[in-house]
Amino acid sequence: MNYQVKTALAIYEGQDIVGCVPTGAGKTLSFWIPLLMAQEDGKDKMSFVVTPLNLLGKQNVKALEEASLPTVAVSKETANQKTFKVS
Repeated sequence: MNYQVKTALAIYEGQDIVGCVPTGAGKTLSFWIPLLMAQEDGKDKMSFVVTPLNLLGKQNVKALEEASLPTVAVSKETANQKTFKVS
């Protein structure tokens, strides 16, 4: 079983994960899989992903929103009252 599947299953089971693999190794898929699994199972789950690249954050927001997963990329540009509004 590859690291992406192991990581995704651990996240889905509620474990905290820190992933360190080279650029381009597919880390993003490791956290998308459990979100999509939770959505399919009707569960309300959230992932908090830290990325040093604003562009990567924006790309993730776009792709996840296309999969009907509400997403926020927090950066200098988005750190405002709307982003942190508590419902």
